[in-house]
Amino acid sequence: MPQKIYQTTFSVMTMVRTNVCNFFATISAVLIVFLALRSVQLIYSIVYTSESSFVILGRSLALVSYFVLSYLTYKRNIIAAWAMVSFLVLSGVSILIFGIFAVPAKQYALKIFGIISGAYFSYGGIILFRSIRKGEMRGIKSLMKKA
Repeated sequence: MPQKIYQTTFSVMTMVRTNVCNFFATISAVLIVFLALRSVQLIYSIVYTSESSFVILGRSLALVSYFVLSYLTYKRNIIAAWAMVSFLVLSGVSILIFGIFAVPAKQYALKIFGIISGAYFSYGGIILFRSIRKGEMRGIKSLMKKA
């Protein structure tokens, strides 16, 4: 009897882990995490740094453009998807390089976060690129046919 409970618990844990991993491998989850990270960066720059209002305005406008591009990518617009592929891959690679080389070894939490998030955004860009290549996105011609 105890072995059956252990097997049931183990199978439920495996199922939950698989579902969570499958969720984080979707395009929508990558976009949500990307927007969340950019939002936290903007809030941090507003609250904890003494930057000029023009820098904060520029970062706010960039965040708005990220939101618009993410929404259009979610709606399967191919041009927005290409822009998000470039943003995700460039952000992922730069965060990954920063996490590996620029963060000192004493700050291991920041180093691990940089490596994991950089790899995740790079992976998300590759997932989005593959979905474009498979033809899961709509191009301009299909949008023009609707109108």
